[in-house]
Amino acid sequence: MGVIISFLNKQDLNKLEIRIRKKR
Repeated sequence: MGVIISFLNKQDLNKLEIRIRKKR
């Protein structure tokens, strides 16, 4: 289960990074 949570967190971080890059 820990692996799944880590994967979801990684996806969220990627989405946030994309949003920040788009804002710039």
